Amino acid sequence: MVFLEAPAGVGFSQPLLASSDYNDHTTAANTHEFLRVFFDAYPSFQNRPFYIAGESYAGRYIPFLITKLLASPLPKVHLVGFLIGNPSTNYEIDHNSYVDYYYTHGLISLENYLAVGAACGDNVGRCVVSSVNCSAACEAALQDGILSIDEPALNRYYIYGDVCLLNKSQAHPFKYRNLRPPPTPLSDAVTTP
Repeated sequence: MVFLEAPAGVGFSQPLLASSDYNDHTTAANTHEFLRVFFDAYPSFQNRPFYIAGESYAGRYIPFLITKLLASPLPKVHLVGFLIGNPSTNYEIDHNSYVDYYYTHGLISLENYLAVGAACGDNVGRCVVSSVNCSAACEAALQDGILSIDEPALNRYYIYGDVCLLNKSQAHPFKYRNLRPPPTPLSDAVTTP
């Protein structure tokens, strides 16, 4: 198993280009080049079943890489499949799905669900990412419904599991700063997990 940080500049790696020069296409091209060099350097791994796996933003990187590998196959690399866990594919689609997810898992009431649907329509994703194109009614419905349950003590990716609250500032996990006011100096003193 090989773990690869991509694009360069994330994790412990150092970027080779200016940050504005990286996008999903350059990341796929750089990863394609890495795989070519890797399989040349380690021929014992050639012609074995090869899988690509990732999570989160890999929901964007992996399809770009697979497309690149199909367009420019690497000799002796036997691509069998790929796996993406908890993929981030499209912010608007991903965030729009939260409403249904929270409602069908009993995290918001029918009233909240209907209020968000009526006020936001298909704009939930756009409003969660940025309040610029978000109506006041949608913002209020999101605040009352979805954002009210987005607490640090809830892991929205695995709602049935325990959450480990480390000795970090309680204000640190606040999400969606565009819809919530920034934490005040007393946030840690007046908030509880």
